[in-house]
Amino acid sequence: MGDSMSKIQVDTIEGKTTVNTKIAGHVAQVIQATFSEQSSIGSGSATTLINQTFTPKFSDSKFLVSIHLPNCTSTDGEKVVVNAYIGTSSTPTSNTNIINHQEEMGGTGGDDARSINNQDYGSFTASSTSTHYVSLTVTPDATLTVARHSTTGKLILQEITQ
Repeated sequence: MGDSMSKIQVDTIEGKTTVNTKIAGHVAQVIQATFSEQSSIGSGSATTLINQTFTPKFSDSKFLVSIHLPNCTSTDGEKVVVNAYIGTSSTPTSNTNIINHQEEMGGTGGDDARSINNQDYGSFTASSTSTHYVSLTVTPDATLTVARHSTTGKLILQEITQ
């Protein structure tokens, strides 16, 4: 075989006019929302840590939502309920509850800190490409601190095409 090379010559390359290419099972977009240290969250009622807007790329997408609440402290033996919601209302509890997690706390000292992690896939399907909200709330039985020691809490939403 000799040394031969192929050559392609093109005057113009044009992209597709469609902005959002849909391939089933692929990630269409990723949204990350964060919160910083929240101390002295009162007991008994829900406190919203994140209420982030986003616009789905496709009207039939499902979502993978992951939450991370680092360095949480509260009275030993008391619990905290963590909820995540997705929907079209700016009021978290008016939307679909996709994560409901209960964690028992280990105390109020720095060495008692616990991280709370959870995720959900597929509990919510977008019905439109209008503005949506993804939210994270906490409801403690006793005074709660989250993201203690200046850490950062996160909610990550991945839109998965169908």
